[in-house]
Amino acid sequence: MSGSIGLWPPTMSMIPGGISQEAPLSLQHVARVITALNPGESLKSIVHGFCFLTSPSYVSVAKKSWQQISNAKVR
Repeated sequence: MSGSIGLWPPTMSMIPGGISQEAPLSLQHVARVITALNPGESLKSIVHGFCFLTSPSYVSVAKKSWQQISNAKVR
């Protein structure tokens, strides 16, 4: 799966609030697609993934979002 962004489904526009809102929403979208395609699977099933960010300052936010959504440890 690729290309998940922080779109707010009711309006199909980017969620306001910047990266701190976009990252968790994007990961929530990914989690729902994984579960829809493979019932019983979740973000915990991900072995390797890539996250493209527009600024190095967003890395900590992306890691925090991953930890919260997947309950996984991030190095």
